Amino acid sequence: MLFHFAFAASALALPDFTPIQTYYPPSALRKDQSAAALLELTVDPEGKRIGCETLAIFGDEELAEDICKLQARAEIGAARDSSGNPAYGVLRVFVRYSIIQTEKGREIYRLEAPGYTHTVTGMRFRSGTRPAPFEQFEAMVGEPKHLLSADATLTVESLPGVDGTMWHQNLIVEVSRDGSLAHCQADARFDVSRHPAYAKAACDQLAMVGLEPLLVEGRPVVHVRRYEVQFRIPEEQKATESEN
Repeated sequence: MLFHFAFAASALALPDFTPIQTYYPPSALRKDQSAAALLELTVDPEGKRIGCETLAIFGDEELAEDICKLQARAEIGAARDSSGNPAYGVLRVFVRYSIIQTEKGREIYRLEAPGYTHTVTGMRFRSGTRPAPFEQFEAMVGEPKHLLSADATLTVESLPGVDGTMWHQNLIVEVSRDGSLAHCQADARFDVSRHPAYAKAACDQLAMVGLEPLLVEGRPVVHVRRYEVQFRIPEEQKATESEN
């Protein structure tokens, strides 16, 4: 099956996700618990969440395992297929619950999944004190630590136009009922304009291998999802180039 690759953004869109950021579990506050979870949400064409899977957890396990439940009432919008119609969607989000007055909380706050990180901040203050400006908390936390969640890795001999030895290409794809690729484009939320050839190469590779179909109540459905491909130069080649 032929697929369509788009250099420019089309109507294809992932589900929107607006997290609940005004509620921090009181028991977690009392216990100084901070945690984060990488979630995979399945959303129907009406924008209703019909699935939530925890892919990875960080920090306090008890709180992390509850994040799917804590975000059950988050506002979600439906995905859009390449024709602009509402569609089933699969979205990954990284949600942090962080008490940044604690070392563990600051460690959790530093974690980022670029483009998909949402934060619920817990604040604890002594009676009679006022919170400091948030900019002071930002300075206290320190530099972010990026978590990369590539779905596939392609080993290459060189990365023309790229500084470094890795390039992460984020895609939005429309997947047919049989798992074949129907439409593929770079995710416009990331800096993709500099290297459109990598998006094309990633889409071509994905078209050859296909994706797992999405089953809803036992039947396959057309869906839209994010897919991340990492291009990297082999370690042994990097070592050789360093020696030379």
